[in-house]
Amino acid sequence: MSNRWFKAGKRERHIAIGSVFRHQLTGNASETATVLGVEEDFMGIPHVIYDLRVEKFQRAAYRDRRTLALQSFTDYFEEALTA
Repeated sequence: MSNRWFKAGKRERHIAIGSVFRHQLTGNASETATVLGVEEDFMGIPHVIYDLRVEKFQRAAYRDRRTLALQSFTDYFEEALTA
């Protein structure tokens, strides 16, 4: 399921490998997610696997690999930087 359109609430998003999304935090901090893949769990619920980069004052402060349900991902990461 690398390239697929998913309906997320009232909006649709194109979640593809390599897509980059951002969530702006308070105080010049942001979280940037780079999509590595989308996979369904045993219940058929799609999950996004992504690399997370947390930046403050445009410096990388933290990096991690995470998995989040697609609905939660699209609710949290509202700003698409690339698709």
